[in-house]
Amino acid sequence: MALCFPVPEGLRSYYNKEVFFVQKIAKSFSDSAAEFKNVRSLTMGAMLIAIYAMSYSPVIGRIAIIPGVIEIQKLALIVIAASAMMFGPVFTGTVAVIGDLMGTLLFYGGSFFFGYTFSWFLQGIVFGLFFYKLKVSLPRITLCMLFNTCVINLLLTTKWESMMGFGTFQALFAKRLVFNIIMYPVNIIILFIALRAILALCKKAGYNIAR
Repeated sequence: MALCFPVPEGLRSYYNKEVFFVQKIAKSFSDSAAEFKNVRSLTMGAMLIAIYAMSYSPVIGRIAIIPGVIEIQKLALIVIAASAMMFGPVFTGTVAVIGDLMGTLLFYGGSFFFGYTFSWFLQGIVFGLFFYKLKVSLPRITLCMLFNTCVINLLLTTKWESMMGFGTFQALFAKRLVFNIIMYPVNIIILFIALRAILALCKKAGYNIAR
């Protein structure tokens, strides 16, 4: 005979929230994968890949704070965020990988390192989970960029640079920490303005992409 034990209401509520959260993530991945079957999505994706690849150009894609010393690749960040908002994590991760490979081939002589490509892929996935079919809000962008800054910019990118022989992890981390603390609010402002503008243009074109 099966024994039934009472489940505390708080535990049941927590379990239901966890299940709902996992289901939302699974649906986000599923809906994003379905974008590959949409001709309009594929067309837009090809355009985003082209823009992303061009962001590797030292003339088009970078903002020079101190020329030759501190240069920020902001166009790629905006493309990834826009793709994430429109097409979700799976589609955007693919855009990031293809765009990175094309940009590297065109502007860096094919000097490829898998770590950077993986970072862009992960960024596409994370941005998709934060923005796909969801309201573009300042708190959401702030949380997304917090993950991006701490995990991708500080940990992963520093690890890749140390593996490529640019210095020790500790020395590179200290150097990048100051820079990323300064750029964190700047990135938030850039993304907020850019995504709001893209969202407004999409609505005018009759393409509703956020709730």
